[in-house]
Amino acid sequence: MRAVFVVAATAAVCAVAAQAAVRAPTASCGGATPLRGAPILQLGPLRVAGFGSDRCAVIVLSCGPKQGGWQAPLSIETSQRLAAPIVLRASSKAVTLVLVGSTTPAPKVSRCQPSAKARSAVTLRAPKMYFVLFVFAPKNAKFQLRAMRGGRQVGSAVISASGG
Repeated sequence: MRAVFVVAATAAVCAVAAQAAVRAPTASCGGATPLRGAPILQLGPLRVAGFGSDRCAVIVLSCGPKQGGWQAPLSIETSQRLAAPIVLRASSKAVTLVLVGSTTPAPKVSRCQPSAKARSAVTLRAPKMYFVLFVFAPKNAKFQLRAMRGGRQVGSAVISASGG
């Protein structure tokens, strides 16, 4: 009887562990949005890259206060020419953004941007299709980045910022 109970208890523990393993990617990201298949995040028609992890939407802050503030660059590419502008906004007031755009791939930008240019929202407009988004955030912050077009949300993700 005891052997049957031990076997049943072991099976129950294994079943719980297996079920937890199915949810592991979300838990291992610490609340940040998991990236699926590639280190690219899809926000509606925007493809966002440059994360510090291949599995999670995590940015690594660098530069520091002497070079313009704690910031991380993200590359953004549109899947097609934008028919209407897209506004990016962070859910936290402590997070600000600087956007640099180009009509050709790989816009030439400096590694660090001055925080004086940072805004709470930035707008992506045609004819530009390639952008670098500089995210200014406090260390260990977590925020939601929303992409809006014409007052309608086209994408959103939770991004975690880790200290540099």
